[in-house]
Amino acid sequence: MTAAPPPLGVDTTDRVPVGDGKAYGTPAPTPTRTERTWFLAVPFAIAMVLAFAHTPDDGLITLRYAWHLVHGQGPVFNPGEHVAGSSSMLHLLVSTVVVLAPHTWALVVAKLVSAVFGALALWQGARLVAAAALPRWARRTGYLLLSCSSMLALSSANALETTMYVFLVTLLVRLLVAGRAAQTPVVVGTVAALVVMTRPDGALVVGALALAALVLERGVSRGAAVKWALGGVVGGATVLGATFAFTGDPFPNTFYAKHVPLDRGLREGWRYLQQTLLPGLAEHGSRGLVSGLLFLAYVAFLVTGAVVLVRGRSRSHGRVAYTVALVVAQVAFVLESGGDWMRGGRFLVPALAASVVVTLTGVVAAAERAARRAPDLRRVAVMGGAGILLAVTLAPWASQSVPIWRISGTPDDDAFLAVGGYQQYTAAWMTIPKVLSCFPGARAATSEVGNTGWADPRRPLLDLRGLTDDVIAHDAPDSSRRVVGVALGDWWKPGSVVARRIVAWRADVVLLLGDEADMPGSVYGGGYVKRATLPLGYDDHLVVYTRPGLPDSCAERGVSG
Repeated sequence: MTAAPPPLGVDTTDRVPVGDGKAYGTPAPTPTRTERTWFLAVPFAIAMVLAFAHTPDDGLITLRYAWHLVHGQGPVFNPGEHVAGSSSMLHLLVSTVVVLAPHTWALVVAKLVSAVFGALALWQGARLVAAAALPRWARRTGYLLLSCSSMLALSSANALETTMYVFLVTLLVRLLVAGRAAQTPVVVGTVAALVVMTRPDGALVVGALALAALVLERGVSRGAAVKWALGGVVGGATVLGATFAFTGDPFPNTFYAKHVPLDRGLREGWRYLQQTLLPGLAEHGSRGLVSGLLFLAYVAFLVTGAVVLVRGRSRSHGRVAYTVALVVAQVAFVLESGGDWMRGGRFLVPALAASVVVTLTGVVAAAERAARRAPDLRRVAVMGGAGILLAVTLAPWASQSVPIWRISGTPDDDAFLAVGGYQQYTAAWMTIPKVLSCFPGARAATSEVGNTGWADPRRPLLDLRGLTDDVIAHDAPDSSRRVVGVALGDWWKPGSVVARRIVAWRADVVLLLGDEADMPGSVYGGGYVKRATLPLGYDDHLVVYTRPGLPDSCAERGVSG
């Protein structure tokens, strides 16, 4: 009896057995030297040059927590206030080493460490692509989709906010695809524990992969198939237990401050998915039309690949269907949470490598179907499908590149923050610490706590978004919760949650972003008076309120009015 032919387009020159040996075969487990250089290292280096000046300020919140931890005050934002404002235990631990760098360079060090994790995530993603039963052209296309991804590059530049998690999630899926679940459950379980300890939503990923293991792990008992998932349980219990012991609440504060109703989460999450993959979808005219068509084609390849992998009719697919479980889990998280304010797709990038495998499987399946109708159509289908995926990967660079040459002067923390790329928010990050320097020792309240808190870690600071303040996070009405935290709304009305918190916390200075015309001259019965209005650009202002008579050491220099 003659052996069945291999799936169309699959190379037969570099096969190795995988997993339990039931799969037909996969490409070599690691990319070749040529592929490592020209399809991974060089494109990723170029992408990092184009993205490294991207600098949001969220990572600085964790650095402030780490600074207090190193200085013996515990993992706190303000000494004496036990609030879990840093949502990642492992990021916090790594940041305790980063803060040992000179203060004006800690952010730069964090960005470099984040880039290292980005490179590790890229390598694990490439190995995951290599482990799938794909032809050489598809593998190499997959390497380019990873190394040229703006999501991975921007996340690698944003200072330990994302890439450690991306690396661990990708490593976990690769180990499962390689059949390590039953062979080395302790190793896989340890990685699962680290995934959950890095981000709480990692529990959703581990749970989805454990459910997939019940179907994909053949020839072993169900207990053996999922015993590695106990690592995720241990990791989750460790984080929840430590958080509860320190704060009295098992969940991080952002879980409450950013919790939006499900219907709003679905709407905003779907918009986030679209705008992250193809920012041009929001535009009118030809660019919006092209972006819409590319998005539909991408979704078609994703769905087709998922169906092929889940049905598993081809023996060549093996355990690659774990990638489908990861994509589904990450999309579910986005839809439940409503997405994110930070550009670069940090809520999607953990599933980047998995989505590359699934979409390329869809392109290969489309090429096979085209070849059955007419052999000449195979090349057209391959080039068209690969071209669409590359176009979707490269399109965001048109609006999201923040190249390193935008940095001017000494490339320290302030230089990177000044580039920012977040319009009036970038201006606020740079302006607020300068304004507060006019009020040494004053207790300050503001919605922009990243660089404000890191510029002077000793200064007591009230986070009006509730990200690091449990009272605002818990007491704010659901209607005011956003993906950026609690919306300020009518903050000047004495009965609002924010107003009550400002007064109870005894803030000396309050700094708000918004239209100056909407800000009253005094608030809370004259308890705070408008002291200065500073333009931030983009029709926005920084309005400064202080207690009456608060000394202003900068008045003679015209900083405050």
